[in-house]
Amino acid sequence: MKAGLLLMATLLVSSLAQAADLTVNVGGKDSTVQYRVLDREISDKDRNTGSQSASVDCSLLYYSLLAKGDIAAAAKLATDSAATAEQWKQYRERLGAADFQKEMAAYFTAKNRVIAEVAFADEVMLLVKTPDYTAGQLYRQKDGKFFVVSGRPMSEASRVLGKVLNLYNEGKIKL
Repeated sequence: MKAGLLLMATLLVSSLAQAADLTVNVGGKDSTVQYRVLDREISDKDRNTGSQSASVDCSLLYYSLLAKGDIAAAAKLATDSAATAEQWKQYRERLGAADFQKEMAAYFTAKNRVIAEVAFADEVMLLVKTPDYTAGQLYRQKDGKFFVVSGRPMSEASRVLGKVLNLYNEGKIKL
């Protein structure tokens, strides 16, 4: 029993040690965000997995559903389900159903990497490095579950996290 508690305490401390703070200025106001470097490749084995228990898990679930073409189920994972469903339906219409599913499935096979998880207030941004660019995926935690941030207007947390993404893409910060 004591050995188990010691192991859990060690794991907790080591996970906290990986977190760091970063201060960014948005509109003349300094905000401190926390980040953890993850450097995790997204692979085909991640397809059809995920949950809403963490931002990375929510991302895997969300894109797994889109890769299946299940826009309605994916939209339920968003903060604005109706806007999200409409956005993805329009995109699917432009591409065609087969190409849409193929493009969404590429999330798992294109050598995408989750570089870091950046948190501010109740939102988390995953920095995802694709072969072509680095994107930010926003998630909001509510009642112990993570949801994809969608719709407008943007929250203060989204603006702060967006600033982090811009600074990262401009090479002004390293994580």
